[in-house]
Amino acid sequence: MFRKLLERRLHPLISIQSPILDLSQGGFREARGSLDQELCLAKICNILRQCHHISPVLAFLGIKSAYATVDCYVI
Repeated sequence: MFRKLLERRLHPLISIQSPILDLSQGGFREARGSLDQELCLAKICNILRQCHHISPVLAFLGIKSAYATVDCYVI
């Protein structure tokens, strides 16, 4: 609960000074999530297949498992 209160208090101050995120960082942008990003990628893949006859290849990285091996006190 304390974390959420602190986040709500600090968010306006931090967002003013933070640079605008690139479009490719959709999962981290306000009001957008991972599913939104996946739907955009699926639509782009369909357009490439249908209009340009290109078969795209997508690779997804599971960063959760990567962070599980990092010492949290170091970062």
